[in-house]
Amino acid sequence: MAKKIEEFWETRVQGDPNQWGALKAACEAADTGKAYLDTAEAIVKASGLTMHQGYIMVCYDELGFKYELPPFVINEPTEYGEAKEDKVVPVALAMPLDLTVRSAKRPDVAVHINSNQTGKDLKAAYRSAAHAEGPIRLFFNGREVKDNGYLCSLSSGVVVQAMGS
Repeated sequence: MAKKIEEFWETRVQGDPNQWGALKAACEAADTGKAYLDTAEAIVKASGLTMHQGYIMVCYDELGFKYELPPFVINEPTEYGEAKEDKVVPVALAMPLDLTVRSAKRPDVAVHINSNQTGKDLKAAYRSAAHAEGPIRLFFNGREVKDNGYLCSLSSGVVVQAMGS
């Protein structure tokens, strides 16, 4: 995977090479842990880039050129079921979310939560509202909602699938 990441950075020819260098430095800083996410954001802002909706995946320079980053250069991919701490994505603003959690074993449950909360918080809110016990796995758009992952990719009105209790 390291070879693919390096290949990505070496093949960037459109846009400003200095901006690509800043994005690479920001991704490498963010990959070193939670404490360095502020450093990564500062690198991006200092280079004159604007993050679309507060995320590094799509940035624009002062001339309006778009810089898109695939997820694998921001966070190293993991295999399903592999235990790894998720990278924290900074949330620009905490937005209230009204979600529906659907399970085959229970009626739909409405859950009110904020986008700056984690999957673990969502599980706790679901357990409380549905009076459920035992292990629960939550899925959205075919991907598991990780315990320490933020809910910033969700929006109000979506349905989250619950597996387990």
